[in-house]
Amino acid sequence: MKMEAMEAILKNGRKAILKSPEEEDAEDLLNYMKIMSGETNNVLRYPEEVTLTVEQEKDYIRNNLNNERDFNIAAFIDGKLVANAGIFGVDTKLKVRHRAKLGIAVIKDYWGMGIGGLLMKHCLEQAKENGYEQVELDVVTANTPAVSLYRKYGFETYGTIKNAQKTKDGSYQDHHFMIKFLQ
Repeated sequence: MKMEAMEAILKNGRKAILKSPEEEDAEDLLNYMKIMSGETNNVLRYPEEVTLTVEQEKDYIRNNLNNERDFNIAAFIDGKLVANAGIFGVDTKLKVRHRAKLGIAVIKDYWGMGIGGLLMKHCLEQAKENGYEQVELDVVTANTPAVSLYRKYGFETYGTIKNAQKTKDGSYQDHHFMIKFLQ
């Protein structure tokens, strides 16, 4: 699904453009994923695990733009892709079509500007409009800014998995499972 470009003013007064990534953004998306994956252990991948080619990313974007219910929305500041969020159905089977997963990440230099909140607001509104009844996510328990953002938007923790991810240094991180009901 395509979300048209919209301008937003951030907490610091800077302008951001929020829009669905398009095929011409494929290389920028891959670079964003590599940067973001190297800045924190709060995401599941390392930069070297971003292995899609530009053509594969274009295919992914094209498929996403043609999907009736699922979508991505990216934030651009001064033409640079600095954040991305998406809503994706858990599955297409009838019994679980009411459930969606949320993913969201912001490049570290842009933390604290309100970008995550803007993306969250638009994702939740569009998810409801697209017929989803609940949005689910998992988050590193130590990622307190993200956990706080999710709680601010009405997410509740419904479980925790111990040692959910293991980092290169051998340490483990727990994950909270969180949910928000949209109806």
